[in-house]
Amino acid sequence: MEKYLDQLPPERREVVRAVRDLVAAAMPEGYTEGVAFGMITWCIPLQRYPDTYNGGSWKVTKPRDEITAMAEFNDEKNNNLRRLCDRPRLGGPV
Repeated sequence: MEKYLDQLPPERREVVRAVRDLVAAAMPEGYTEGVAFGMITWCIPLQRYPDTYNGGSWKVTKPRDEITAMAEFNDEKNNNLRRLCDRPRLGGPV
């Protein structure tokens, strides 16, 4: 995690570190911290909870339906949803 934080500009590093520490303190036991999609994440390791619902089968998703729903919701919100989602990834102000 320090490697990720060290790559940030100094003015952002302290802010991200403070938010990370706050979220980490509130995370329930068993979550692991990592970096995915260019940002800090927490997840439950599959070794701890390997089975999903329905007796171990994975949930069926419909990506095209989800993409369409997100596009419609973004349009309803004056195209601000995509901008909000891109902020952490693009390094803009949070």
